Amino acid sequence: MTIHEGQQKLFLQWSQRSIMEILLKKLLVFTALAAWLMPLLIGKQSVFDGTWKIDNDKVRSPKQPDLFLQGRATAWTYKVSRDEITMANPAGASYTAKLNGTDAPVKNGQGITTVSVNIMGTSTLEEKDKRGSKVIGVFKMTVATGGQTAKASYDDKLQMRTTDFDLVKQ
Repeated sequence: MTIHEGQQKLFLQWSQRSIMEILLKKLLVFTALAAWLMPLLIGKQSVFDGTWKIDNDKVRSPKQPDLFLQGRATAWTYKVSRDEITMANPAGASYTAKLNGTDAPVKNGQGITTVSVNIMGTSTLEEKDKRGSKVIGVFKMTVATGGQTAKASYDDKLQMRTTDFDLVKQ
């Protein structure tokens, strides 16, 4: 074998190994992406799905009554389907919104005309309540490990107060 043939052989071995490494890296990235998207593709139930009710023993509010909790529903039913969420409550309010933060109309919203909803990570939902284009409140809910309880807060921009409370899945 000549020096030139040896160099060609080494180059072929190196290039084959590089191609294999690239293919393996692509396979690893594809597998990780597929595993991350699989729940969406097979329709796995979201941690938010179900009816959530306020645990009245664990409401942490300012002394003055909070308008968010007075005269409004204290339970919400959510259903996540692919890239959108549907909400309904016993007071008659409901919406279906994309999970990308775009505005969606609210039916029977008691002064809330639109909402925008985002899911952050796997367990936190943030809903911005709007009247026209003005944000009048921000509801945030973080589901605990196990999926049966959640910590929630409502930042009432009109009353300039935040109410913290716990939710229990029914």
